[in-house]
Amino acid sequence: MKPIMSLKNLLNTRLILMSITFSIYWLPVIVLVVGGTGYALNTLLNKLGFEGDQKHLFILGIYFVCFGFVMAFIVWPQQETLARQLEELPHNDLTQRTPGSELILTGTLRPADLILDPDAAINAYVQSAQLVAYEVFAWEVKPESNANRFSGEWQRLRRVAPASITLEVGSQLIDVTINADLEPRLAGHEQIFSVPQRYDDDLKPVLRVAEYRGSPYTHGSQRVQGFAVGDTISLVGAWQEDGTLQTRIWLLGTREQLLQDSMRRAGDYQLGGFFAVFVGSGLSIYAVYEQRRKKNQVKWAALPNPQR
Repeated sequence: MKPIMSLKNLLNTRLILMSITFSIYWLPVIVLVVGGTGYALNTLLNKLGFEGDQKHLFILGIYFVCFGFVMAFIVWPQQETLARQLEELPHNDLTQRTPGSELILTGTLRPADLILDPDAAINAYVQSAQLVAYEVFAWEVKPESNANRFSGEWQRLRRVAPASITLEVGSQLIDVTINADLEPRLAGHEQIFSVPQRYDDDLKPVLRVAEYRGSPYTHGSQRVQGFAVGDTISLVGAWQEDGTLQTRIWLLGTREQLLQDSMRRAGDYQLGGFFAVFVGSGLSIYAVYEQRRKKNQVKWAALPNPQR
C-alpha cells in the first residue's frame, strides 16, 4: 500500500530544510519586515498625533494581530492537515513492511531494561512502577502580584527514554526505534514527591507553597510521569531497512486517543491565534480611544473659560 503522505520525509527532511531555510533566508527577512513595519507605523502614528504609551500600545496591538493571523490562518491549517493525514494511515497492518511506508501501531509495552534515575526516591518509584520512559519535573513556586499569594509551575528537569522499545501487537513482537529528539506525549502514571517544609528560628515556614490540583506542594517538590510495562501505546512510525519501526509520535492510549490528541494540538494553534487577534485588536482600539480622549482634553482646555 502506497503511503498517502511520507511522514519520514515530512517530519524529517522537510523540518531540516525548513530550519536551514529559516536561518539563512527567513530570519533576516522577518527582521527587516518587523523593523520596517515598526518604523512605518511609528512615522504614521507621529503624523496622526499619537504619543508615548498610546503609540506603543497601538504598535504592540498591530503586532499581536499579525501574529494571530499567522497562527490562525497559516500555521493552524498546516497542523490540521498533518493531523488529518494520520487518519488515513493504516492501523496495525503488519503485512506491508516496505521501507519508508508508515502506519499507526497500537500494542502493549513489553518489559525492557529500565533506565534508572540518579534520585533515590524517584529511582525506587521507576523500579516499582516499571517505568520504561518518563519525565521528571520540579515544582517552582513564585509570588504573585499579591505578596501573600503564590503560584506554581512544573519545570521539566529531564526526559528519560530508551533507544528502542518492544510492542506486543496481537501475537507479534515489534521492535520500535525511538528518535532521540522525539518528545513523548506522556500521561497516565504519575507520582509526586513533596519536599518537607522547613522553619526558621521564629517557626515561620521557609519554603513557598502553592496548590496543584487542590493539594499544597512546597517549592522544589518533584513529579514523575511516564509509560510503564503493560501500558497500551499508540505510535506513528515508518518501517526501516532492518525491519524495525522508526517512531515519529508516541502516546499512551489507543489510536482514537492519538488522533484526538493530534487534532487538539492543531486546534490550540487556532485558539491561540484568535486570542492574539482579540488581544491585539483590544490594545489598538484602547490606544485610539486614549489618544482621542487626550486630544479632546487639550482641545477643551484651550477654550476660553467664561468664569475667568
